[in-house]
Amino acid sequence: MTRIAKLAAGLTLGSNKNVIGTLAGVSATGIVLVDSQALTLSGVVSAGNTGTVDISTTSGGVTQVSGGTVNAAVFTSTSSIAAGLTLGSVKNTIGTLGPVTATNIVLVDNQGFAIAGNVSVGASGKVDLSTINGSITQVTEGTLNAGTLTSGGGIAIGPVLLGAAKLIHILTPSATVRRMASSTGHSARRSAASSRVKAVRASPMNTSVRRSSVRETTT
Repeated sequence: MTRIAKLAAGLTLGSNKNVIGTLAGVSATGIVLVDSQALTLSGVVSAGNTGTVDISTTSGGVTQVSGGTVNAAVFTSTSSIAAGLTLGSVKNTIGTLGPVTATNIVLVDNQGFAIAGNVSVGASGKVDLSTINGSITQVTEGTLNAGTLTSGGGIAIGPVLLGAAKLIHILTPSATVRRMASSTGHSARRSAASSRVKAVRASPMNTSVRRSSVRETTT
């Protein structure tokens, strides 16, 4: 499907018998698409700043070509994506991700975005989230289920994961950010405590105090 003119209202293609290879040049107030095979997103796929893009596949993943754009208030997948979801363009403007289930998820967003509902790739999958501007914030009732959480392109500010059920097994070194907060997770708290202890031990002030104590003892 290519070069569809702007639609006055929504586009709904909800049959799991659909066989569509590429979705491109589509602008509508909302987009719902169920595909029975892998789907490529090309050009601009837009639901505007208030609409939802809802894409599901029964076989194969969803992949965005280089330079493409997804513009939506919400990107979700009601029926799940059978393989990976890759939205890797720096032109994407997505306000909220989720709910969505896939084998892997890659999202690059030109702005900050929220994670809502269940965003899941399972215990062996990877979630790779990056922003050009803004932070990533999880709403309190959200769930992020992933074997690995990383950020291949970096996150401008954040992320802040506040959901009560974040099943994340590994946070990779490439997920470099200025701030990271998590309301749950024993391992995260242990790591933070360990870092503070190391910082105190390595502090120039702490070293100075120790040397002063030595001089006083010697005297």
